[in-house]
Amino acid sequence: MFKNLTQVYCLIVCLVASVVMMITIGVMLGSGTDFVFTEYKYMSQLSKFSSDEKYVEYKKQASSNDKEQRQILKPELIKDKRMADREDYINEVKGNAISSMISCATWLITGLFFFIIHWRMYRCSASTKV
Repeated sequence: MFKNLTQVYCLIVCLVASVVMMITIGVMLGSGTDFVFTEYKYMSQLSKFSSDEKYVEYKKQASSNDKEQRQILKPELIKDKRMADREDYINEVKGNAISSMISCATWLITGLFFFIIHWRMYRCSASTKV
């Protein structure tokens, strides 16, 4: 089965690296869908920006500052503010997704690096005679 302790060590490191890479790929796919399908994945959160009435109601509930409430209730400013806030929300979600994908790429490269090194070590130790 195993000829020496080095083989066991290498296989354990390969197993851990594989698990890390699988989890990282899952998180990366989730972040990718956040970036590509933002408007579909976050449809329930974006519904507050779908009409002026929903937006005003959302701002009344979310805002504790009376001055901001009075300013947002001006009819000529509501649509522009609503669309700007909607774009800000989408850009924030996409920015978080990109940041997460970059972090995941780092973990994926690191896991792959450890896997390749230890797999080669395992193959070399398996081919040598004890």
